[in-house]
Amino acid sequence: FVIGLGNIQTGFAISGNNQTAPVIKAKFGWDKEEDTLYNTLISSAAIFGIVTGSLVGGKFIQRGRRLAIIIFNVFAAISVSLTMFLNLPMIIIGRYLFGFCCGVFSVAGPKMLDETVPIQLNSSFGTATNTFLSAGIMVALLLGAGLPDDDDIEAQKEDGFWRVLYGFPYLCQALSILMFMTCFREDSITYSIS
Repeated sequence: FVIGLGNIQTGFAISGNNQTAPVIKAKFGWDKEEDTLYNTLISSAAIFGIVTGSLVGGKFIQRGRRLAIIIFNVFAAISVSLTMFLNLPMIIIGRYLFGFCCGVFSVAGPKMLDETVPIQLNSSFGTATNTFLSAGIMVALLLGAGLPDDDDIEAQKEDGFWRVLYGFPYLCQALSILMFMTCFREDSITYSIS
């Protein structure tokens, strides 16, 4: 579960902007062309971050999977904080950096799981990555129910719930750091032996 919190954040990075796009459009007052361009940039920034984080994540986990997960949860919290301001460049940068951290989680989590779970249980735990990724997407979609209707422009302009949606990863980050600092104080078995 604790390792899966990173995958929940990854699912959230993938779909978190889908629900907030109409509210962000109303807040900035974008026309249709601007909306398409800027919301595409916001969504793509997170995906590009996941891709780059996944590509270089192996470098960051060489000094310990647990340490990488803790450090990148702290960086992810800082990245999410950037998205809390109604400033387009900050949202894009925050979404990219958050995605990057999620890319590292997508490398560190499965590696730590693989190095900890006994071989006879690999098939049972092997689905955890995709299960938690899908759960993150589902949470983003469910939280979208708290946003105003797409037709209600005035309610969207005054809405503050979009910050709750963007800020949901704080919960995963806090829980992950707390659990790794208190309950899971050692790295994966294979890494520790090596």
